Amino acid sequence: MSKPKQLTSKQQKFCREVASGKSYSDAYRASYNVKPSTTARSTNTISSRLAGTVEIQYRVKQLIEARERGSQARALSQADLVAARLREAIDDEGFGPNRLKALDLMARISGLYAKSEISIENKLSDDPEAITAALVTKLAELGITLDGPEQGSEGDPDDHAGSDPVPEAPAQDAAQVEDPAMH
Repeated sequence: MSKPKQLTSKQQKFCREVASGKSYSDAYRASYNVKPSTTARSTNTISSRLAGTVEIQYRVKQLIEARERGSQARALSQADLVAARLREAIDDEGFGPNRLKALDLMARISGLYAKSEISIENKLSDDPEAITAALVTKLAELGITLDGPEQGSEGDPDDHAGSDPVPEAPAQDAAQVEDPAMH
């Protein structure tokens, strides 16, 4: 296996420009002395040929990977910085009520809060008889029994079976009631 060919300074600059996100043509213009009379087609052709070489592709790949590693390292160092500051806030007596917020944030970034799905099941139907039966069963489990028919059961709403009748007021003779307007 032969030693990879060394890139010239212009090729290195071309690789850096491509790795930074420029098009091949723009990277070529920025790296080489392109005359104003050079056509866009010519620049495109030359830059594509240059970008197609193995050495250039390998160097561009190296530069992109190095940039990504640097971004990851910065992100990790920022996360470490935030975690360290939260630890300080948690331990600082003078931080007051914000200590709880710091503790909450620390728990969140540490992954201590597990994501959980809460599902609510409606085990009862909307049928009034089923609801009544479920209530009676629960009351029985609690040791409470109902005497007589349940209030609110189906039937005549004026039917007060099992309860004391309400005495009616005595009827008054119409002649005995005085009209205050008559005086």
